[in-house]
Amino acid sequence: MLSCLIVTGDKPARDAIRVGFEQLQGFEIETADGEWARELVRTHVFDVVVADTRLGDGSDGLEFLREAKQELPDAHLALITHGKSGRIGTRERNGLDLAAVFRIPVTTAEFFRAVSRLLERLGTAAGQ
Repeated sequence: MLSCLIVTGDKPARDAIRVGFEQLQGFEIETADGEWARELVRTHVFDVVVADTRLGDGSDGLEFLREAKQELPDAHLALITHGKSGRIGTRERNGLDLAAVFRIPVTTAEFFRAVSRLLERLGTAAGQ
């Protein structure tokens, strides 16, 4: 079972991504935001950490992912962005080695393409 933390204050986005992962099975999902998410990455081991560009408490999601990578060096990171304005440049991604990017609003095809890339990184196949 792969452990996944989804960090966003955007409840519809969090629910869509959580449900998508649950449908794939093999994922144990935890959701959090802000300071609680920081505490979780300090005290738990996650295989995957998915975070929004801006967390519900107003903090920077990319900075959170950098912190998560320091605490969990083996974790695979993914980012949630919003619409066309949510494009994240190479400079901002530098050092994060993102396994996937989920654009909100989530479409089924885009979601499964992002999950497919993530599963490739995890060395697994969907449905196994």
